[in-house]
Amino acid sequence: MKEEKLYYYGASMGRSTLIVGSISVIMGLLLSYFILRDVSLSIELLIEFWQMSLLLLLFIGMGIKLIYSGSILFKKYKNKVVLLRLTPDSIINYERNIILKWIDIEDIVYIGFRNKHGIGVKMINEEMLFNQLPIYKRVFYRIFGLGLLDVLSGEYIEGNGKLVQQEIKDYHEQTK
Repeated sequence: MKEEKLYYYGASMGRSTLIVGSISVIMGLLLSYFILRDVSLSIELLIEFWQMSLLLLLFIGMGIKLIYSGSILFKKYKNKVVLLRLTPDSIINYERNIILKWIDIEDIVYIGFRNKHGIGVKMINEEMLFNQLPIYKRVFYRIFGLGLLDVLSGEYIEGNGKLVQQEIKDYHEQTK
């Protein structure tokens, strides 16, 4: 019987979201300063230029959200939280709360796009997987007709995503 294998959160995605979030907040604050430095601020002015105000709030709001998300990912990385568990019966993704049985999986593939990568799972019967997803993700996958699920973003996992994908694929081959 094959032993369980654990994969933990990595620091790459947390670092990226913190950097992008910080840049977004700084840009929003700089734009606010340069736009509003010689203007007496009033509610009428903000209403009249609502599009600009909305854009500045979007910069700052998204930046704060990204900083928050990045800090949560870093906390998971520091505390060695399990992201993915391979058992003799199934693969468990704790980030998306998905449990996939090995007998339902057709193939494990590497998804590479520019500087992002992921570990994709091609299912024998896609309906079993879609039933585990939240409704908004089901709709997304149905609209775009995706037959391959990007089960795990490679940046979330600790280590080299390509090597992890190969380890998972080998594990899958041994469980057959």
